[in-house]
Amino acid sequence: MTRSEPDQLIGSIRRCKAAQFLRDETAATAVETAFILAVILLAAIGAISGLGLKNRDIWANVASAIQKAM
Repeated sequence: MTRSEPDQLIGSIRRCKAAQFLRDETAATAVETAFILAVILLAAIGAISGLGLKNRDIWANVASAIQKAM
């Protein structure tokens, strides 16, 4: 039994779409970009946190020096 011409056309379109889907790397690129962004954000949060602790200590020393001076 042979397939009709429309069935053959539909089958070739499906194969073409499947091949196109497998070649598509857009989702992989989006995942890689999201991962890089997450790493950058974690580094920024760590740096800001470290600076905040140092800043707190500096202002605590300033407040202590002002209290001693009074």
